Amino acid sequence: MVEWAIGVSLAAIFVSVVFILMPDGKVAAFCKPLIGLSVFISAVAPFFGGYGNYVDSEYMGSDESAFITVDENYLSYINDLRIAEYRDGCVKIAKNLGLNCGEVLIEYNVNDKKELSVTSLKIYLNDSVIIPKDEHIDILRRFKEDLSEYLNVDITEIAVYEK
Repeated sequence: MVEWAIGVSLAAIFVSVVFILMPDGKVAAFCKPLIGLSVFISAVAPFFGGYGNYVDSEYMGSDESAFITVDENYLSYINDLRIAEYRDGCVKIAKNLGLNCGEVLIEYNVNDKKELSVTSLKIYLNDSVIIPKDEHIDILRRFKEDLSEYLNVDITEIAVYEK
């Protein structure tokens, strides 16, 4: 949207300069309305489906070869950042439940569309959560449910260990 606004602004400035420099006469009487109409159409085109459809940096045209490719090293870097974010999220969920989270091991796959999906999760808690009078099993169950919802992974693929 910002690109559109900048483009329309620059076009308006350019057209204003052309109007000032264009001599009066029969040609100007014909050209000025056409130039003004073209600027008007370019200004309102996005509101009527103009300027193409760009989704997730991929051109959604008829030509399959127009898709943008991503360097594998950059994709690996992005996935590492996502996994680090997931680890931080797991630690935060544990902290919210009063658990002291230690190591978080996340196994994941990347499909053909380069989408990352978590396949399994191993969490190591630093302190024991087993307290004789506490509902520790319920805490671990809630912890697993929260992790399952957060990472969109089956609850059976989440293992919680105590050190």
